[in-house]
Amino acid sequence: MQLIPCILITCLLYANTSDARQKDSLLAREKCIAALAFMESGDPAQSVPLLQEAIRLDPGNEMYVYEMAAARYALQEYDKAITVLQPLTRQKPASPLVYVLLGHCYDDSGKRSKARETYDRALQLFPEAGNLYTERGMLEMQAKEYERALIYFETGILASPMHAANYYWASKLFCNSSEKVWGMIYGEVFLNLEKRNPSRIREISKLLYLTYKSDVHFPGDTAVTVDFSRGHDIAGVLWSDAPGELTPSFRTPYSTGIYQPFLLEALQGEKIISLPSLHRARTRFLSMYELREKQQEATPLFDYQLKVRAAGFLEAYNYWILGFGDERDFEVWRLSNPALFRNFLTWQQEHPLVVTDTSRVFRRR
Repeated sequence: MQLIPCILITCLLYANTSDARQKDSLLAREKCIAALAFMESGDPAQSVPLLQEAIRLDPGNEMYVYEMAAARYALQEYDKAITVLQPLTRQKPASPLVYVLLGHCYDDSGKRSKARETYDRALQLFPEAGNLYTERGMLEMQAKEYERALIYFETGILASPMHAANYYWASKLFCNSSEKVWGMIYGEVFLNLEKRNPSRIREISKLLYLTYKSDVHFPGDTAVTVDFSRGHDIAGVLWSDAPGELTPSFRTPYSTGIYQPFLLEALQGEKIISLPSLHRARTRFLSMYELREKQQEATPLFDYQLKVRAAGFLEAYNYWILGFGDERDFEVWRLSNPALFRNFLTWQQEHPLVVTDTSRVFRRR
């Protein structure tokens, strides 16, 4: 008979404790939401005490700790941010985002070698994290080691085919080299994958258009030349699983054997580079791919263009891809085709380009 009151007391205490923890957890969440609002408005100093309170209320929630580190980073208090982040790296499994932020803290505080070590360690733990390859490549970009940077960006494309940023940087590097073909391909993939950065979308759209403009020439009434590839091997090695270790890789003659000859043929009859002429040339190029190349070496990007064409939106797609290169002509076309463009954007949201481990857009086969 003595056990009944004890059990009741224990249950009541547990219920009260559980209820108190739930209230603390909800309050901590509210504090964090308020802190993030300050962060978004550009006032990270106001977020710090709120996050401190959230951590006190719910000490087991690693998200609040991470956001505290992000606030310290935004305040340029890099050493404090590092102190907050280091325990998180000992959690299993830690998030790749923890290592990305930690690497930024080291880099921005002038400890680039520590940033490099951080990313290399993280890549061993998360070999499929596309954002880590982006950050590692950016360290090489800062050191003006562009070919090494390209190795990381392309390895990131291989490891995480839907991560847009690696296509962005690879496109910029290739379009500013003698081998522009893969800059054009990677750039178009980027435009299809990127959802959150309109300034980068504008930049790459313009880059692709201007690359056509600068590297397609009409020396005579009927002549046309294309200088998208000179057969040089850029970044002729691939990064292996061991950080910093490079292994040879053979490249394919895709640029000089397929893409450039197809484009040269597709441009026959054109006199200038413009949005209308590029739409016509890209339409011919796609037909040549479908008839001559698809069965031998399918490319997901061009297969996607075939789907766009089948849906009746190839013209809208081509103007969308290159429109920021000539915004006046694009606006004239858009105003003349409002329903077509609107329907294309709706269709595109429902039928996005998808690249996978088994169906990827990658320079090396």
